Amino acid sequence: MSPIKILVFLGSVRTSRMVERLRKFIETLIENHNMQPVIIDPLTLAQSAIELNRTPLHFFADPESDAPTWMKDLNEGIRRASGFLILSSEYNCGIPPALTNLLNTFPPWSYRHRPVGIITYSTGNFGAVRVLSVLRPYLTELGMIVVPAYATIPMIQETLDEDGNVIRNGFELKNIDTVLEEVRWYAKAIKTFNVNHPLPS
Repeated sequence: MSPIKILVFLGSVRTSRMVERLRKFIETLIENHNMQPVIIDPLTLAQSAIELNRTPLHFFADPESDAPTWMKDLNEGIRRASGFLILSSEYNCGIPPALTNLLNTFPPWSYRHRPVGIITYSTGNFGAVRVLSVLRPYLTELGMIVVPAYATIPMIQETLDEDGNVIRNGFELKNIDTVLEEVRWYAKAIKTFNVNHPLPS
């Protein structure tokens, strides 16, 4: 069976974004759960920030000939991934626009039938918990299977340092283990089932 490859989508493109701390912390943690992390950062994908992208892949008349190489390559990576992980802050109680624009760049059938875990964070007291209620139905509409567990990290600047090292280890970080284990469980179960029962493409 092929390795369990997890695409990790970073949600923020703001200056001094805290998602860098979470990314550094979680990469090794994903590997410890016997999965292979692949970081997808909207800040580094296109010539300017991905939030300016105006043409989704499936809007090109001939995507194979007309779409940018980075878009075709990432779409193939999405289709081959075993599952996904969303690392998101909260912008005015909603999803960061760079994240929705990036995910909306690709058709729903590229994400279909794969698990996704959600981890949110904030510099305040609530860990961006409100964005969870928006992310869950949104990711479901894209065809992903949202796992039951989730993690919220309040006061991330007091929880992880700039290198992703733990300053304060509370229940918030322990919940991440549960999220990753559920993503791994669903991904493995779907892969095993799909050997003899191919899912619709």
